[in-house]
Amino acid sequence: MATIGSILSKLVGPQKNMFPRPSTSENTKLIERLCTEMSFAKDIVYGAIKHGGNNNVLIFTCIPLAAKSQGQRICCILRTRKMYNFSEKQQYPIDQSVKMLVALTHRFGKLGVGLPIPAILAYDSTFENPIYSPYTIQETVEGTTLLRQYHEMNLSLLHPRGPTHNPRLLERRQLARQIAEFIARKESCALPGYGTIRNASDGRTDDPAVLAARFVLAVAKTRIAGRLIPITCHISRFIGELVHARLRKASSRDNGDGDGVDERRKARNLVSMWRNMSEKRRLTDQPAILWHPDFHPRNIMFESDAVRKKLTGVIDWDLCMALPRIMTRGPPTFLWNEESTTTLSKLESEAIQDAFDETIEKLVPGFLEDAYSTRGVLVRALGMYALFGVDYVHYHELSYEQLVQLYEVEFPGELGGYVTKGSIAVGKPPT
Repeated sequence: MATIGSILSKLVGPQKNMFPRPSTSENTKLIERLCTEMSFAKDIVYGAIKHGGNNNVLIFTCIPLAAKSQGQRICCILRTRKMYNFSEKQQYPIDQSVKMLVALTHRFGKLGVGLPIPAILAYDSTFENPIYSPYTIQETVEGTTLLRQYHEMNLSLLHPRGPTHNPRLLERRQLARQIAEFIARKESCALPGYGTIRNASDGRTDDPAVLAARFVLAVAKTRIAGRLIPITCHISRFIGELVHARLRKASSRDNGDGDGVDERRKARNLVSMWRNMSEKRRLTDQPAILWHPDFHPRNIMFESDAVRKKLTGVIDWDLCMALPRIMTRGPPTFLWNEESTTTLSKLESEAIQDAFDETIEKLVPGFLEDAYSTRGVLVRALGMYALFGVDYVHYHELSYEQLVQLYEVEFPGELGGYVTKGSIAVGKPPT
């Protein structure tokens, strides 16, 4: 029978994960063996499998062996990566994303800061297990996604009798207040610097000191454009390192064609913006705050009862980072704007946004200034395009062209009359 070592020794480069298997019966047997070997659960019942962009999710029910479960059947999610990249130098890779999620859940989850991050019931960051794959087994989150809730509420939001009489509008305002409470709780815990979130225990070892650190969250240098960015809590230095890394990369790829010249020009603009805003003291130091890279209704779970809606989970923390607080304070416009399948009236949008604004400013004074002011919008956009590149398409608060246009309005002539098309979309200023 082939061992995991002999199997992995033949793999080099990107490879599809060996789990899950195509056969439902084989997957069931493997999960049973996995749960039995680690004395986790019995009476496994296979449910369903879902394939996301980067992960596979297998749903099953079981009876945990832990005494505190009292023999009650629970529903679990077994989560694995879809692809792995093997190298000749390291045939037994450690899945650092599993280790990071364990530490993140321990620090920020229900037993730590109190965020509704799904609890991890079991995990393995190596391939040395019955399914031949790193994995996490998490508790299922009660309720449905906020995206689904929107679909259920939208019809009742047409032609309301007023913001205090329409019941669905009241629900939307309640959702907005709970999102504000989540953000405030997340901001209550500062991290030691800006960078990549990781587990303090990086390698495979039996060293007691390393084992003791397996639940400790740490911040590591971020690799941007081939350069390791130093860990710091000085936002001007952080963004300065980022923009210069982007410019070096753009210059090295500029072979004289249109795309290369345009990328280098955009990167130079970022450097100019950073230099001018630093000199004018617009880049004031910020604490390092946990940032969710895809804080979107599809990753936010709510449960409803006869009285209220309750935030039960925020999922998909894979690529979270520690960033300057102002960069994490983009307003959650999906609450009152982008995610509705039907158009909200101006009255409805304002009523929902007011519920969020009033709650977050009460819990976190100064949030609205960072979220809506021209300075806040500029600093956040500059940081994001420096971090992810001038052609980054997943930042929706302000396009790169709108960033340049808004910057030219705020600092006329600083970029040499750079002209862009399109309009600027900036949130309302705080009152």
